[in-house]
Amino acid sequence: MAHVPPSESFLLVAAIDIGSYSSGYAYSFRLDPMRIRAKDYSTHKTPTCVLLNPRGQFDSFGFDAENKFANLVENKDDTGWMFFQRCPLTLHNKEVHNYTECKKT
Repeated sequence: MAHVPPSESFLLVAAIDIGSYSSGYAYSFRLDPMRIRAKDYSTHKTPTCVLLNPRGQFDSFGFDAENKFANLVENKDDTGWMFFQRCPLTLHNKEVHNYTECKKT
């Protein structure tokens, strides 16, 4: 982990856990650094999935993406929308430029 010099300009520290199946986060405020707020990972992690609109632009992530895509499918209005889930992440060795390894629904 990189060392960051203390600074009174930082309001909080945040950590994001992006996994292949689910994602979560934790954070604490500078004025109360030992009180770490986090999602209860056993029940509240959001699914790692993304919804892209027909132009290929980001629309939503996690539960929001799942719910919106389900509504689009239910209303038969999903033409051109792209929903990806269960994406293996390799962040340290290469850049990911496409979603060919993801399960596209």
